[in-house]
Amino acid sequence: MTGERMDRGMTRVPEKRLQEIVDDFGEMERLWNRRIIFITNKRKVVAHAEWQGSDIVVTKLRRPEKTKLQVGQVLYEGYRPPPELPPRPEIRVDGWRLIRNAQYDSTQAAKPDPFWEEYEGWFLIPDKINGGDGLEEYLFDYPELLAGDTPSYRTLELKELNADSLRMAAFSEVDAYVCGRTEQVPALLPFVPPKTNEVVLYRPSVCSCGCGNFEGWHRYWENKWIVYVPRAKSPL
Repeated sequence: MTGERMDRGMTRVPEKRLQEIVDDFGEMERLWNRRIIFITNKRKVVAHAEWQGSDIVVTKLRRPEKTKLQVGQVLYEGYRPPPELPPRPEIRVDGWRLIRNAQYDSTQAAKPDPFWEEYEGWFLIPDKINGGDGLEEYLFDYPELLAGDTPSYRTLELKELNADSLRMAAFSEVDAYVCGRTEQVPALLPFVPPKTNEVVLYRPSVCSCGCGNFEGWHRYWENKWIVYVPRAKSPL
């Protein structure tokens, strides 16, 4: 559990229900703002416990002969930062291609993409990733692009395009603009092939219970950049 606690006095907890309570998020929310937690046995207080950082620790025994608790015993262990992580697995890429959701329509956003009239926005994915087909790996992580009767994605071979005609912009800037979080028009930059970790990388997974235990590495498509491909000019 995280956040700032406010001192709201004391509460009582039966010793026989301690484990049940610390395993229940709703019950723990009730304890979060309590300064002192009285531990009871047959309605008599046998021990005191208090928050120490993100832990609940026994601080005093009132009736040591009536309890199995010990001073200093941790009743609830809060969030712990993950231990030193093992080395991040290497991602090897060979070549790039472009992909976009064919169903995307900039007019559905709060504000249209400012470059929408002249360009189509695409994401980069590797031709090959760790020896496997990059498109196949991408679709494995985004199966919604395969839903329906026909695939809802398009691809372009980057090597078949004139790199001098391409532009790029930070996805975070474009997203903030089209979602209405800023009025700042994103910077449109000359295209420069990105670093691998700006497209795809491995991120650590930690246990969702809050203990911080490292569970492994998962592949994450960073896609830091939108690559803008000029729209075909209409014939005169």
